[in-house]
Amino acid sequence: MEIERERKLSILHDVFEEINDNISGKMPNKETREFIKQSILEKTDFLDEVICDESNNPPDTIDDEVIIARCIWNSNSSPDSGFSYLDLAFGNPERTYKYLLTFR
Repeated sequence: MEIERERKLSILHDVFEEINDNISGKMPNKETREFIKQSILEKTDFLDEVICDESNNPPDTIDDEVIIARCIWNSNSSPDSGFSYLDLAFGNPERTYKYLLTFR
C-alpha cells in the first residue's frame, strides 16, 4: 500500500509542476480553477474527484492569488485506510507557503 501511495504522490507532484508553470501570471478566477481541475483529471488515472471551486478557494485565498485544488482518491474507503486526498496550492511560492502548512 505504501508503494501505491508514493506513486500517486509522485504523479501529483509532476502534474502540479507542469500546471503551475502553465498558469504562471494568470488570475485565480473560475476559468483558471476549471483549467486546473480538468488538467489534473486528464493527467491522472486514480483520482475520484478534484475540488477546485469557491468551497476551497475563499476570497482570502483568491486575494493572495492562490488556487487550491483538493485531489481525492479512494473516496469509498474507510477513514482508517490512511489519507485519501491531497491539497495542491498553485500560485506564487511565497504566498502558497502558508497554505501548505494549514490543516483543514
